[in-house]
Amino acid sequence: MILSTEEKDFLFRPARRLTGANSEARYEVLVQNVLRRMRQLGASDLGSYLKIAEINDREYGELISALTIHTTSWFREEPHFEAFAHYLNGRYRQSSNETFAFLSAACSTGEELFSFGMLLEYFRRRHPAFQYSLEGWDIDPVSIEKAQTGRFESPHGMTEPWQSLLASMSLATTSHERIVCQDILRRARFSVTDLSKPENWPKRGPYHWIACRNVLIYLQPQQSVKTVQRLAGKLFPSGRLCLGHSEAALGLDAKLRPVSESIFVDHGRPSVTRHEKTKPSVLVIDNSFTARQLLVKGFNARGFQCFEAEDTQAAENIFAEGLDPQVITLDLQMPSENGIAWLRRKRKAGMRKPVFIVSDFSDSEKSAVVESFTEGLTDYFPKSGLRLELDELLDRVQAVVRIAAPPVETAKMQLRQANFHRQKNKFDVILIGASTGGIEAICRLLARLGPGHPPIVVVQHILKNFAKAIAMRIGKAAELKIAEISGPTPLQSGHLYMAPDDVHLTLSKGSNGLRISSDDCLAAQFGQKPSIDVLFRSAARIEGVSFLAILLTGMGKDGAEALLLLKNQGATTLVQDLAECVVPGIPAEAIRLNAAQLVLSIDEMRRFLLLTTNRAHSA
Repeated sequence: MILSTEEKDFLFRPARRLTGANSEARYEVLVQNVLRRMRQLGASDLGSYLKIAEINDREYGELISALTIHTTSWFREEPHFEAFAHYLNGRYRQSSNETFAFLSAACSTGEELFSFGMLLEYFRRRHPAFQYSLEGWDIDPVSIEKAQTGRFESPHGMTEPWQSLLASMSLATTSHERIVCQDILRRARFSVTDLSKPENWPKRGPYHWIACRNVLIYLQPQQSVKTVQRLAGKLFPSGRLCLGHSEAALGLDAKLRPVSESIFVDHGRPSVTRHEKTKPSVLVIDNSFTARQLLVKGFNARGFQCFEAEDTQAAENIFAEGLDPQVITLDLQMPSENGIAWLRRKRKAGMRKPVFIVSDFSDSEKSAVVESFTEGLTDYFPKSGLRLELDELLDRVQAVVRIAAPPVETAKMQLRQANFHRQKNKFDVILIGASTGGIEAICRLLARLGPGHPPIVVVQHILKNFAKAIAMRIGKAAELKIAEISGPTPLQSGHLYMAPDDVHLTLSKGSNGLRISSDDCLAAQFGQKPSIDVLFRSAARIEGVSFLAILLTGMGKDGAEALLLLKNQGATTLVQDLAECVVPGIPAEAIRLNAAQLVLSIDEMRRFLLLTTNRAHSA
């Protein structure tokens, strides 16, 4: 029985896709495997055999096996290696004290084990504290003997980045032969092991990753399931069992949860070990390897547990593993899905974790970034400033994860509409100060406020070049006019006044009433410019004016002392409920100083605001 050239090519195409094999000799082995199955079934030609395989699940598995078994090759089934790289980046860090244990349960002549080993060595060279071990099993002693030498025929036709990785992790001994580098070879050990006899398996383990690909097809179905379960039992919690396409095609009935194509975790095991939860944790999603490493190094120095993802799909894999980082840094420009689209999708799905965009962006992307502040973006930091101002970003993230608000003696007040009748139309000016997390809070507080209210003056800590766009967004949400501040400008009802880039705002009283001015000469207060404190102190010096002063979420203490001055001068002072703050620093300091008359949620503040300005019908 002979197959035509066209029939051979027809078989080679799926074999190449499944295994990555390019050797002509290996293709002939595949042909002989298929011919053997045809003879056993009495199929007269390839078409008849393929029809049998199409309707018979068992034979379909045999066909997959015929196309894959004994076709060990370098970086075979590439998606597994991509998933392995994501797993390493997401779960193991420079500070890890664990030796990563890898097992190839059917290693043949070693190409599979050394392919994974090259990725581990690549990772170790970038994280010198990281260590790993390699173990290979196979039933064939001749294959094991060859694997132990680390020598192999120089492959051809490989794709990038695997070709470059193999070249950098091996040495040429002749024009046709290479040897695996000693850093990998000395970490590898091999055993002649029969998978069908688990009682004779080496008494070693557990392992972080076990590869057992395209070999279980030769066992009886029940034996295959038991073997998979035994292998899963040798995993660490959150370890991975990587099966081949032939096993996945058969649909093994083992109690395993898939996390990606043909890769599983033991469903009954916890995803995170106990000691990993003692550190604050951050997920760094960034398409740039350099940026990821810079961020991870900085977070590690601050005592963070770091997970890495090069794109949003890798991030989804980390969440699928059951890992639960407290905060996320997010790049915008990524190949599969941009950061803003991913953030919107995750917020819509209910994710409430703080998210910092760390990215540069084009002018066309600026409006989308601004809009994201009202959709759950915590803060923004330019990637171009990372090397010089990394500590500032780390401070902001560190403040966010310290979510346990300090205890305060001030009880949260329960509000009743009747209590506010006497205060209607009382306020001449509304002052608002906020920092991290403040943009979303301000938009919620002022949503659809519309004309008819006192002038509103806002100081929001924000990076340069964002203030105008943020003011426009808040004004749109509040349905208020945005006032231009040029020299001393009279305050008008129904207008929103917001501090420009790197400029303080001050209030004063002239012959024609209250005026607002910008001042870029005054030094920064509490490290901030614009400063809430500067605005509030200028208001506290004005007599005969009724102020409502509000402090919202933010790190630091800017505005807290000046809020006390305003309270002592007769102003009404509100601060945001600490439990609702993204960062409770500023409100907590105001409460500590006894500067707050009321501690309210945003919804309660909004109700207070509408009731006291005769707009209850808009609530």
